[in-house]
Amino acid sequence: MTFDRGDFLTAMNRLHAYYRAPEGLQRPNGLSLGGRPDFEGIAAWIFDIYLTCRSGGTSVETAWSEVVAWITRSDEWRTKHPGDTPGQPRGCTGTIAIDRGEFLQAMQRLDDFYRAPEGLQRPDGLSINEAPDFEGIATWIFDVYLNARLAGRSIDAAWGEVVRGIQASDEWTQKHPDQASRVRFAVIGDYGLAGQPASDVSQLVKSWGVDFIITTGDNNYPNGAASTIDVNIGQYYADSIFPYVGGFPSRATRNRFFPALGNHDWDAPGATPYFSYFTHPGNERYYDFVSGPVHFFAIDSDPHEPDGTSQGSVQAQWLQNALAASTRIYRFVYMHHSPYSSGPNGSQAALQWPYRAWGASAVFSGHDHFYERIVLDGFPYFVNGAGGYSLYSFVAPLPGSAVRYNMDYGAMLVEVTRTEAVVRFITRLGDVVDTFTVSPRTGAAPLSHSRQS
Repeated sequence: MTFDRGDFLTAMNRLHAYYRAPEGLQRPNGLSLGGRPDFEGIAAWIFDIYLTCRSGGTSVETAWSEVVAWITRSDEWRTKHPGDTPGQPRGCTGTIAIDRGEFLQAMQRLDDFYRAPEGLQRPDGLSINEAPDFEGIATWIFDVYLNARLAGRSIDAAWGEVVRGIQASDEWTQKHPDQASRVRFAVIGDYGLAGQPASDVSQLVKSWGVDFIITTGDNNYPNGAASTIDVNIGQYYADSIFPYVGGFPSRATRNRFFPALGNHDWDAPGATPYFSYFTHPGNERYYDFVSGPVHFFAIDSDPHEPDGTSQGSVQAQWLQNALAASTRIYRFVYMHHSPYSSGPNGSQAALQWPYRAWGASAVFSGHDHFYERIVLDGFPYFVNGAGGYSLYSFVAPLPGSAVRYNMDYGAMLVEVTRTEAVVRFITRLGDVVDTFTVSPRTGAAPLSHSRQS
């Protein structure tokens, strides 16, 4: 179950008006006390009553009537309306199992973060012109915090999603220009088969609150068909895809999903369902985009690629030129087929381009369904195909194979600043299997260090 912030924004504005109204609590400042929001009032009536009713399936108007009925039974209302008959609550049975005190604490925590130097630096916190900032409360407490808690995230994890969301806002970025270069993204691979593993991995990724997602291919099993693409992808990632043409609920207003083509996507003639479903730059088969200090290059590694996959191909020349022209201090290349892999599909010699010499910082791939990190002369190759399809066994480890894992499904979380890019593979249960750090390029090969967990 999820809740729409517009519903609660309207409810809070109605409560604010009722607090002021002659027939209500007759407070000139409504839901403000001493210039600050009356969080107790919001928690009592919107969270305790209105949300409880709405979660049980009660209509908007019936839920609001329940709020009014309970207010009229308060001592404050009775004192201001002597002789008037209070309303009679009907009672609501809800499905929310979150304590009102937690909700109150979350609003106060948000107020503090709005004021804090590391936050939005607003002296009045969640007040605007001495009136509560209902838009901020609706956005961060109802839209982000509450829905994260209902999805099973811990209090701290839910609050972390709030902070990351605020830090992605234009207001925070303008007030923290030195930190605006921070980027957090997820890498998923061989994930495109609807089922419990794919669902678990998607929930893991959502819990991170990343800026966007890249994929290492095989987005739509078994044969890239139009009939399966939405259930394999959209039901898990619709909120990250824009424009979104599928049938699942989506609140996306910008694209945050950047896949690479896989061989199963090409199983459909011309990979037509893939190109109809996604909208990406350039020719959409191979393309690049920039986020903060990172330049990303999606490669089509499949033999169907019209511009070829050999080192001398049109596609490879495009990559070489684009890497050379990039001014970003991190340049990540990703694709489906692995240049190096200790799995049954093995290393793809045709794709062993001189990525490092061309200026890349790391290469991400999939195709073999496990996680592996291979480091050759200090340069990292990541194989990440554990996103949802059946897992594979390893064959003889390649030279440079530092970490191999195929015990469970998972995804990669990459956190980038101007000083380092920390790459982790994390299982769907939250276990950190591998941590590797890539340093920014300064004209020489990137230095790195690693840690196994």
